[in-house]
Amino acid sequence: MNLNKLFFAVFITWFFLATASFAEPNLEPVRAKLVVDPTETSAGGLLLGVKFMIDPDWHVYWQNPGGIGLPTQVKFLMPEGGTVGPLLWPIPEQFQQSDGGVGYGYTKEAVIMSEITLPTVKEGVELGVDVRWIGCSKSLCVPGKYKFKMPVESIGHDEASAVEDLTAWRNAVPRTLKAAGATFSVNQNSDPEKISIEMVINWKEPPGEISLFPKIERHYFLSAPTVTSDDEQTVIGFNLEPASIKSKKLDAFGLVIVSDVAGKRLAYEEELKLQ
Repeated sequence: MNLNKLFFAVFITWFFLATASFAEPNLEPVRAKLVVDPTETSAGGLLLGVKFMIDPDWHVYWQNPGGIGLPTQVKFLMPEGGTVGPLLWPIPEQFQQSDGGVGYGYTKEAVIMSEITLPTVKEGVELGVDVRWIGCSKSLCVPGKYKFKMPVESIGHDEASAVEDLTAWRNAVPRTLKAAGATFSVNQNSDPEKISIEMVINWKEPPGEISLFPKIERHYFLSAPTVTSDDEQTVIGFNLEPASIKSKKLDAFGLVIVSDVAGKRLAYEEELKLQ
């Protein structure tokens, strides 16, 4: 059954790409542009991001797209002497996909960014930007890309890189539970068929409604989780099931926990080590 799920996910993704190749050539439901926040970060760098502008009823995918779809890819290619930190992904959304499953991604607008430092010598060197995505509606998917090079000394000073305050997007990136004053414990039971996880979170403040976004590779499936919560504690339970007997052993996986308090979404990310 799990192997069938894997084959179905691969087939649907292939079908989406095949369908997209027949889309109208001028159809651009998703646009992207480079944005930079010139305000120096606490580590002495800058925030450089790609802003996605998404038409109504369309979406792009998160780093884990869900059952079908492809993750959005963002690469900043910095010349020698500069640095690029890990990608910072803002809180994703959940939506229903054409196969009835759950997808993870973004609608309307999103900025995926990194903290960068520029090389000391800026003249004559270039920054490379390579962005690829799949924009999907309920009936159609359209692949998109945004790829170019620009002089490092031009970042934030020409139309190719708009200056923008990215504070709100940086604040939408998940932090750790510890940073929020919360503690957690994890219990695990394993057998050849599945890994059963129970995660108990003790909150400093009432958490609101909880939703989960697993950062997990496609050779494992996460079963529909159970969540019970009160003002002080949340208990999360779920199973991790291998797609086939050939699936490699899973040592750890990331989990983003989103708390919705009166419409305000707060996100926490933890990497859970598995036995």
